[in-house]
Amino acid sequence: MSDKHTPGPWRWEFNAEHRSLHLVGGKPRHDLTIMDFARWGMSGATIRLRDPAHDGMQLLYRVHERPDWIAPEKGREHHKSWHQLLTHPDARLIEAAPDLLEAVNRLLSWEQTGSQARSEDIAFAQRAFAKATGQKGGAL
Repeated sequence: MSDKHTPGPWRWEFNAEHRSLHLVGGKPRHDLTIMDFARWGMSGATIRLRDPAHDGMQLLYRVHERPDWIAPEKGREHHKSWHQLLTHPDARLIEAAPDLLEAVNRLLSWEQTGSQARSEDIAFAQRAFAKATGQKGGAL
Protein backbone atom coordinates (compact mmCIF):
# COMPACT_ATOMS: atom_id res chain seq x y z
CA MET A 1 0.00 0.00 0.00
CA SER A 2 1.18 3.50 -0.76
CA ASP A 3 1.65 5.85 2.19
CA LYS A 4 0.59 8.86 0.13
CA HIS A 5 -2.87 10.30 0.64
CA THR A 6 -5.07 11.35 -2.25
CA PRO A 7 -4.07 14.86 -3.36
CA GLY A 8 -6.45 17.74 -2.64
CA PRO A 9 -8.49 19.72 -2.79
CA TRP A 10 -11.18 17.48 -1.32
CA ARG A 11 -14.93 18.06 -1.07
CA TRP A 12 -18.05 16.18 0.00
CA GLU A 13 -20.64 15.45 -2.70
CA PHE A 14 -24.17 14.57 -1.61
CA ASN A 15 -26.74 13.10 -3.99
CA ALA A 16 -30.23 12.90 -2.45
CA GLU A 17 -31.73 11.20 -5.49
CA HIS A 18 -29.30 8.27 -5.25
CA ARG A 19 -28.98 8.48 -1.46
CA SER A 20 -25.22 8.68 -1.66
CA LEU A 21 -22.40 10.63 -0.09
CA HIS A 22 -18.87 10.68 -1.50
CA LEU A 23 -15.66 12.37 -0.46
CA VAL A 24 -13.90 13.28 -3.70
CA GLY A 25 -10.56 14.79 -4.63
CA GLY A 26 -7.45 14.07 -6.63
CA LYS A 27 -5.96 15.32 -9.86
CA PRO A 28 -7.60 16.39 -12.09
CA ARG A 29 -9.66 18.24 -9.56
CA HIS A 30 -12.27 16.09 -7.75
CA ASP A 31 -11.81 13.25 -10.26
CA LEU A 32 -11.42 10.45 -7.72
CA THR A 33 -13.73 9.09 -5.05
CA ILE A 34 -11.64 9.01 -1.89
CA MET A 35 -14.30 7.48 0.34
CA ASP A 36 -17.92 6.42 0.15
CA PHE A 37 -20.20 4.12 2.08
CA ALA A 38 -21.56 0.66 1.29
CA ARG A 39 -24.14 -1.60 2.87
CA TRP A 40 -22.68 -4.27 5.12
CA GLY A 41 -25.15 -6.86 6.32
CA MET A 42 -28.81 -6.19 7.01
CA SER A 43 -28.56 -3.05 9.12
CA GLY A 44 -25.01 -1.76 8.88
CA ALA A 45 -22.68 0.08 6.60
CA THR A 46 -18.95 0.23 6.03
CA ILE A 47 -16.71 2.65 4.23
CA ARG A 48 -15.03 2.02 0.95
CA LEU A 49 -11.66 3.65 0.37
CA ARG A 50 -9.65 4.23 -2.79
CA ASP A 51 -6.51 2.14 -3.14
CA PRO A 52 -3.71 4.74 -3.17
CA ALA A 53 -1.25 2.21 -4.63
CA HIS A 54 -2.94 2.71 -8.00
CA ASP A 55 -2.24 6.38 -8.62
CA GLY A 56 -5.04 8.10 -10.49
CA MET A 57 -7.22 4.99 -10.66
CA GLN A 58 -10.68 4.54 -9.18
CA LEU A 59 -10.31 1.26 -7.30
CA LEU A 60 -12.45 1.23 -4.15
CA TYR A 61 -12.43 -1.51 -1.52
CA ARG A 62 -14.53 -2.12 1.56
CA VAL A 63 -12.29 -1.72 4.58
CA HIS A 64 -12.88 -5.27 5.81
CA GLU A 65 -11.68 -6.60 2.43
CA ARG A 66 -8.24 -5.06 2.97
CA PRO A 67 -6.47 -6.43 6.06
CA ASP A 68 -3.39 -4.46 5.02
CA TRP A 69 -5.35 -1.27 5.91
CA ILE A 70 -6.13 -2.50 9.45
CA ALA A 71 -3.78 -2.92 12.41
CA PRO A 72 -4.17 -3.68 16.12
CA GLU A 73 -3.71 -0.70 18.41
CA LYS A 74 -0.37 -0.79 20.22
CA GLY A 75 -0.94 -1.98 23.77
CA ARG A 76 -4.42 -3.27 22.91
CA GLU A 77 -3.51 -6.19 20.64
CA HIS A 78 -5.54 -8.52 22.88
CA HIS A 79 -8.69 -6.65 21.68
CA LYS A 80 -7.95 -7.06 17.96
CA SER A 81 -11.02 -9.24 17.38
CA TRP A 82 -13.27 -6.21 18.01
CA HIS A 83 -10.99 -3.14 18.04
CA GLN A 84 -8.37 -2.24 15.43
CA LEU A 85 -7.07 0.93 13.81
CA LEU A 86 -7.44 2.04 10.22
CA THR A 87 -4.02 2.69 8.65
CA HIS A 88 -5.11 3.88 5.19
CA PRO A 89 -3.34 7.21 4.38
CA ASP A 90 -6.58 9.08 3.58
CA ALA A 91 -8.14 7.82 6.83
CA ARG A 92 -5.02 8.91 8.76
CA LEU A 93 -5.32 12.39 7.25
CA ILE A 94 -9.00 12.65 8.22
CA GLU A 95 -8.21 11.42 11.74
CA ALA A 96 -5.41 13.98 12.12
CA ALA A 97 -7.46 16.93 10.80
CA PRO A 98 -8.48 18.29 14.25
CA ASP A 99 -4.86 18.14 15.44
CA LEU A 100 -3.61 19.82 12.27
CA LEU A 101 -6.21 22.57 12.69
CA GLU A 102 -5.15 23.13 16.29
CA ALA A 103 -1.47 23.21 15.28
CA VAL A 104 -2.12 25.83 12.62
CA ASN A 105 -4.22 27.85 15.08
CA ARG A 106 -1.42 27.78 17.67
CA LEU A 107 1.20 28.87 15.16
CA LEU A 108 -1.01 31.59 13.69
CA SER A 109 -1.79 33.01 17.14
CA TRP A 110 1.94 33.53 17.66
CA GLU A 111 2.32 35.02 14.21
CA GLN A 112 -0.52 37.50 14.88
CA THR A 113 1.12 38.78 18.06
CA GLY A 114 4.51 39.10 16.40
CA SER A 115 6.03 36.67 18.90
CA GLN A 116 8.16 33.64 18.31
CA ALA A 117 6.29 30.34 18.38
CA ARG A 118 6.96 28.37 21.51
CA SER A 119 8.87 25.15 21.14
CA GLU A 120 5.93 23.12 22.51
CA ASP A 121 3.66 24.56 19.79
CA ILE A 122 6.18 23.69 17.10
CA ALA A 123 6.57 20.19 18.58
CA PHE A 124 2.77 19.79 18.59
CA ALA A 125 2.65 20.80 14.92
CA GLN A 126 5.40 18.29 14.10
CA ARG A 127 3.54 15.49 15.91
CA ALA A 128 0.27 16.40 14.13
CA PHE A 129 2.07 16.26 10.79
CA ALA A 130 3.64 12.90 11.70
CA LYS A 131 0.21 11.56 12.69
CA ALA A 132 -1.32 12.69 9.39
CA THR A 133 1.47 11.13 7.32
CA GLY A 134 1.93 7.94 9.32
CA GLN A 135 5.44 8.77 10.50
CA LYS A 136 6.84 7.71 13.86
CA GLY A 137 6.26 10.14 16.71
CA GLY A 138 2.74 10.99 15.58
CA ALA A 139 1.07 10.30 18.94
CA LEU A 140 -0.54 13.38 20.49
